[in-house]
Amino acid sequence: MATEDHDLEEVRHASWFDQGRLKRFELPLVQKRGGRWEEFSLGAEVEPLTREAAEFLSNQGSDLLAQYLREKLPAGRNIRQRVRETFHTFVCAARIDLMDPLDPGLHRMATPLYQHALAERDAVNEKLLQRGKDLDRAGFDAQVKVTSRSTLLFYLGDGVRQVITASNGKFQAAIKAGRAMNLFT
Repeated sequence: MATEDHDLEEVRHASWFDQGRLKRFELPLVQKRGGRWEEFSLGAEVEPLTREAAEFLSNQGSDLLAQYLREKLPAGRNIRQRVRETFHTFVCAARIDLMDPLDPGLHRMATPLYQHALAERDAVNEKLLQRGKDLDRAGFDAQVKVTSRSTLLFYLGDGVRQVITASNGKFQAAIKAGRAMNLFT
């Protein structure tokens, strides 16, 4: 589950094929408060979209998914709950476990990986910068914007995710307007 993701634009739409063309279903815009997408709840404005998507899916022969949309996705539930239940209904029957990146135990287990990412930051950045140039030359946008100060890590505090950057052998995240917090040396 991508519950730490802040890019609501990336997760608020889905597309299905309809007679050889993609039909796009897009959640209404919600006021972004700087939080993670999983914190957003959908109100009654999502109900017409849910009905339209369910009808479309039913007409395409996906009655099970259509029924699920009608019955299991009521307004007022946050996106995290919806994603978790959807995976449990359709994927976990295949005995696949979900990992939630907001689980503190997962972060504790990953501490050696985070330390390795910081130790190898320069080599990783060099490769990412080169890959970005390769993508640009091929006419594509790089998905991850990398600078010479970048790390692969983020600091999550007060509901806001901040990139951890490197400068003069120190790692920090800008946590309030203009303020920085030193994290590691």
